[in-house]
Amino acid sequence: MITLAQEFLVLFKGSDIAHGTFVVKSSRSGDGKKQGTAKVIREATTVQMWEEHLKGGTGLGIIPIRSDNTCQWGAIDIDKYDIDHKELVTFLKDNDVPAVVGRTKSGGAHVWIFLSEPVEAINVQRKMNELSAALGHAGSEIFPKQSTILLDRGDTGNFLNMPYHAGEKSTRYAFNEKGEALTAQDFIQYAQDYVLSPSKFRKLNF
Repeated sequence: MITLAQEFLVLFKGSDIAHGTFVVKSSRSGDGKKQGTAKVIREATTVQMWEEHLKGGTGLGIIPIRSDNTCQWGAIDIDKYDIDHKELVTFLKDNDVPAVVGRTKSGGAHVWIFLSEPVEAINVQRKMNELSAALGHAGSEIFPKQSTILLDRGDTGNFLNMPYHAGEKSTRYAFNEKGEALTAQDFIQYAQDYVLSPSKFRKLNF
C-alpha cells in the first residue's frame, strides 16, 4: 500500500540531484515573512525526507527543474500576506483553470499546476507567468525559477517550500474548490484530479 509520503513524493516529483531544507528561526520580519535558514543539499529527495517533513521535522523544499531541464509541476509564489485565498480559488474555478491554491508558511499563497509527465521547464515558466498575470499578481515569483541549469557549472535550481509541514497541524495547507482547508490526504486526492497531460497543459489559455 502506498503511503502518504510516497504520494507526496510522486506529486511533487522534482530534481534528481538536489533538494532544499528550511528551518524557521523567528516569527516574522518587518514585511511579514517568516525568517529561517534555507539550504540546498545535493541529494535527491527520498520518501524518508517526506516522512520527516510531514511529521514536523526538517522542512522540505523541492526544486522543480530536473537535470534534463524538464519539470512535472509549476508554481506561483504570491508574497502578499493578507491575500484572500478563497478569491484565488473562485477565479480558478470560474475560469476552468486546473490549478490548486495553498497557504504558505507566512500566510501568502502558492498556486500549483501538476503534470502527469515532464515538460520543458521553459514552457512551464511561461504558463505560470501567464497565469500569474491573469490572477492579477504579475511579477510574483515563479517556479521553476530557471529554464535551464548547467550541471558542469554546479547548478541545482531554486526550491519551493512544501505544504503540510507537520501534517494536520500545518499552517501550510491547500484549499478545495469551495475554499475549504484540506487535510494532507484529501489534498493528495484533490490534486490528483487536477493532474494534466502535457498536451492539455500546452493548450491552457488564461
